[in-house]
Amino acid sequence: MLDVRRGFAHYACKQMAAEIKQEIALEIAHVLFIDIVAYSKMASDDQRGAIEKLNQIVQSTDEFCKEESENRLLKLATGDGMALIFYHSPEDPVECALEISRAIKEQHSNLRLRMGVNSGPIRAFKNSPLRPCRNCRGSRVGCSYNQTNGRRS
Repeated sequence: MLDVRRGFAHYACKQMAAEIKQEIALEIAHVLFIDIVAYSKMASDDQRGAIEKLNQIVQSTDEFCKEESENRLLKLATGDGMALIFYHSPEDPVECALEISRAIKEQHSNLRLRMGVNSGPIRAFKNSPLRPCRNCRGSRVGCSYNQTNGRRS
């Protein structure tokens, strides 16, 4: 209902706030943070190679493949590593980290990583045609969700 005393701007703000509340969904996420040690000290070609090697190792893990095939994984590049956001279980990122560690040892790779896991609530803001850059936010973690194809990206 339009409040004549406060004018159209007040009504529009209330309406927009209600729409935004509908777009927000609270979820529990389990995040595996992966960081390449001494990345900034590497030459550009070595940095590129390290990121490619990390991507190859991560994508070859069973946990990654399982979550990816079920559309339950959000991947974020962080420049010198990545964040993998799992939504099913807090054990999933831990198992993925163990698989990554085993793969590095088996391949005798000189890639050195720091890995950590954090779990907690995040708010998911779905993309819409009017707001194409909505994110979901938790404790210092930003994630995007693409509403057009219904997948986290």
